[in-house]
Amino acid sequence: MTAKKIEVTISSKSPEGNIYAILGKVQRAMRKAQLITAYNDLRDDVLNSGSYKDAIARIRQTVDLIDTDKAV
Repeated sequence: MTAKKIEVTISSKSPEGNIYAILGKVQRAMRKAQLITAYNDLRDDVLNSGSYKDAIARIRQTVDLIDTDKAV
């Protein structure tokens, strides 16, 4: 059985859509789930991404990113 992904809700059309704000929300959620090492790996991958779109795709591999604006 596959473990359920952690859900993180954002509003991409607000300042909350900034990649650093998204990483902050992801960090808090993953820390709460005691996934600190996994977050550190994710953060490094995101910061080395070539674009915002690539960074969002990388985050979505690890967490269930829910955009209330449905823009990303």
